[in-house]
Amino acid sequence: MSPDNLLSAATAQLFEDANYQMPIVFGIADLCTLIAGLQLALRHPKLPPAVRETITIFIDAAIERLEEDGFTEVVELLRAGNNSDFDVDAAFTGAARKLRDDMEAERQARIAAGVERACIICGCSETRACAGGCVWANEKVCSRCVV
Repeated sequence: MSPDNLLSAATAQLFEDANYQMPIVFGIADLCTLIAGLQLALRHPKLPPAVRETITIFIDAAIERLEEDGFTEVVELLRAGNNSDFDVDAAFTGAARKLRDDMEAERQARIAAGVERACIICGCSETRACAGGCVWANEKVCSRCVV
């Protein structure tokens, strides 16, 4: 398909169901990393206004949810994200990666101990579903992997 045809087809598809929503689950470290990247994108001088608005709405909603959930220091850091003095540095990113890796190691240990089940095909589990979500189709396989 040519670029023009693809653009036209995709635009038509976008307006077929303008109310479509995709629930996405983020761990806090990944969410903070995403927000930091989006805050950097907001500094781009040629960012289209509609994209700027969408990014701002996403960031504001995510920060509001984190605040409701009691992550006050994280919220303060993220709110300062438009100020380059508060840019997330390699130390924070490394600490976030270590936390994520530690959580994954704990998940793997629970799976190995039989405390938490995991899909035998993709490895998703009760505490880390497939991207886009899944449920258990049977004792060993998730709904995304059932053929």
